[in-house]
Amino acid sequence: MEKVLCPKCGEIIFEEPECKANGIITCDKCNNKIRWICDGKRTITKLDT
Repeated sequence: MEKVLCPKCGEIIFEEPECKANGIITCDKCNNKIRWICDGKRTITKLDT
């Protein structure tokens, strides 16, 4: 799987999420909440507003 990156600052949130997982995590570098989803092939991230 792809690394989960912060869409605002590019910081690596964590590497290799498991297949078909999702969640919300806070970026340590810029403190934005990031919503991410992995469908087993691609990892998509966006700011959680």
